[in-house]
Amino acid sequence: MPLSAAYPILEKDIEAAYLKLLQAAQADGDNATDVMKELAKDLAAAIHAYTMAAQVVTSTSGVVTGTAAPLAPTGAAPVFGASVGAGTGNLV
Repeated sequence: MPLSAAYPILEKDIEAAYLKLLQAAQADGDNATDVMKELAKDLAAAIHAYTMAAQVVTSTSGVVTGTAAPLAPTGAAPVFGASVGAGTGNLV
């Protein structure tokens, strides 16, 4: 999917990570360092999911030139052509 379409999901995942942090901080006996480490993991997971949702779209075109193998009795002959290509994929 385009990253613009994945952006609202990223925002929701980051909000969820902060709400999880808030709930953990409000609970008795939580260590602030452990809570922050968990937040970092949650944010990293949200950002990773966002970037992995990217769809890559490519296109290309060009001119192909070359020389054909020698032909009797005229010898080598020039060759001309065109190339066109396109592709889509996801990040891995």
